[in-house]
Amino acid sequence: MAVLIAPNEPRTGYRFTVDQYKDMIDSGLFVDAEEVELRDGQVRLTNRRGGSTPYRFSLDQYHRMIAAGVLDEDDRVEFLHGEVVPKMPQGDPHAFGIEQLNRLLIRLVSDDVSVRCQCPVTIGEDEPEPDFVLCVRPEKRENRHPRAEHTFLIVEIADSSLEFDRTEKMGTYARAGIPVYWIVNLEDRLIEVYTDPAVADSRYGRRTGYGLGQDVPVIVAGVEVGRIEVSAVLR
Repeated sequence: MAVLIAPNEPRTGYRFTVDQYKDMIDSGLFVDAEEVELRDGQVRLTNRRGGSTPYRFSLDQYHRMIAAGVLDEDDRVEFLHGEVVPKMPQGDPHAFGIEQLNRLLIRLVSDDVSVRCQCPVTIGEDEPEPDFVLCVRPEKRENRHPRAEHTFLIVEIADSSLEFDRTEKMGTYARAGIPVYWIVNLEDRLIEVYTDPAVADSRYGRRTGYGLGQDVPVIVAGVEVGRIEVSAVLR
């Protein structure tokens, strides 16, 4: 087990402590603990030439981290592309958008639809935690996190995370065939709605922007169930 302290490296991933890393080793998270090391908070995979690359976790390993207490409810993280990624802190506009959308979405949808706020959705080997997911009720998905086939709409509220939500997150959702994806763009004060996912290209075929003074249609299973005023969500 190697624990190395090295100069800072630019990265966006979660930085593990030495104690968290030791807990991973003790819980048997790695098949061969001699091939991994912790460097500046990042778990890395070593090679025979003495170099190393970022270690890519599996979704099962991520779940085992949670079960073993390596990560707990105080760790604001999600899991994307084999990496544990920290979620950004919320300023007043972000928190206001969450509060407003939560109230409005619950009012609009029927009892057959669940409104999940900042909870995981399992998409292949990824497990992001969007600000909102509209999906089928728990009993229709074996009381597990929703999968792509259970999901009608995903919403991300973005300020400093805008570029990430337009690239990494969007690619993940489009590749999974999520039918509708919203970005509540706090910077430009509009709601970006993406539809027609092109699964093979990991992108959406259509983007529609809704600004102040406009209403955004809420589409569930291809049916408009109501509309939300943009101005009701943007502080």
